[in-house]
Amino acid sequence: MRTAILVLLIMAFSGVAQSQVRGVEEVLVLRKQYNVVSARIDSVVRAMRRRDVGALETEKLPDGLDALSLPENTEVVAIFWADDEAKVWINDHFIGETRLTPVEIIVPSLYLKSNNIIRVKGWDTDFVESGFLFGLYIRREDALYPIVVSDDAWVGVNGGVETITYAHTFPDIPKSEVIWGDRTFGMIEMMAQFGAAQVEHAGLAVEQSTFANGEHQEMSLHAFVAELAVLETERERLKAELRRRASALSVPGYTGSGGMTSLTLGKAGPLKEGITKPVSEQIKGWSEQLPPERKALVIPSWRTLRGEGASTAVGEAATGAAGSGDRREDYVPPSDRRNEQPGTEDGQPGAAGGGGGGTGEATGLGGSAGGFGGRASRLGLLLPALILATYALYATRQWRRISRETNQAT
Repeated sequence: MRTAILVLLIMAFSGVAQSQVRGVEEVLVLRKQYNVVSARIDSVVRAMRRRDVGALETEKLPDGLDALSLPENTEVVAIFWADDEAKVWINDHFIGETRLTPVEIIVPSLYLKSNNIIRVKGWDTDFVESGFLFGLYIRREDALYPIVVSDDAWVGVNGGVETITYAHTFPDIPKSEVIWGDRTFGMIEMMAQFGAAQVEHAGLAVEQSTFANGEHQEMSLHAFVAELAVLETERERLKAELRRRASALSVPGYTGSGGMTSLTLGKAGPLKEGITKPVSEQIKGWSEQLPPERKALVIPSWRTLRGEGASTAVGEAATGAAGSGDRREDYVPPSDRRNEQPGTEDGQPGAAGGGGGGTGEATGLGGSAGGFGGRASRLGLLLPALILATYALYATRQWRRISRETNQAT
């Protein structure tokens, strides 16, 4: 009887110990995910600061109220090239940069207003003839409709701007002419303006697209704010989950290089979450306040994973009609519902979250953390196994003692 009670106590203690170990492992995995997201935010902010420090001035972000409405099935695209280098802004929003290579960038309508200013900063690096080409178009299918192009109408910030005769080869950017300042070398700044009326009448000058052999890039500021909005949303989720799992756990911000900080970015230096976190929080707050149709431009619609705990059991009956033919043809996403039992819908909608270039990074965190958790699980079972072995040894000795006393008594 005593032996049976002892075995039951051992089993109960072992189960509790394993449960506690699993709980600690889950918290460690969440913390690791939080650290990775924080480091990613820090890297994104530092990289953007090097390209355009003005991108961190979040008060300049558009509110979406004065944004232009584009004709159906169209998009605004900027195509530009420079000898040697140039950066382009529209309404002080950083579009992109180029060096001797034509670049094509789609500009979301969120960043365009009734009245707009294009600003260009160009410079020579090799004491060779300089030049700049630019075109802003409405694109429908394969046709380009010029809104504004580089020509004599551009204005110099610190000097004149004029169309020049460029002796070398340059790309074909429809309707545009090579322009530069009144100085051959050095740095120049140029500006041009356009309004809603020019956008509306852009279709009067149709040109078939002949632009080729260039780089297709994302608008720098748009890619920056979209990725930060997604990453900050993920960090807030992880922080809430960490505090739910361990109420006494603090989630500190990291600054400087002192202390036992393990969050570093290699050559980029120690994590400076105390500096970069406010930027990501402000951008997340900005994206949430946008009108719904504009918010969708920043945070594409996607569905939150239900998690491994929501996976169906092995052998559970499948529901829904079986598909036929090529599953990629005419694909329509199913409604975000799950059947608890065949034929019974719980009607639980999926939560909307962020996507884009940053989504792949954030979504992949679980995979890397999962491997860590697997190793920790195996190590964590060592302690219960040792305890169980100790109790088994103790029970064996007690049994032998009882048996010996019984034999002596008889």
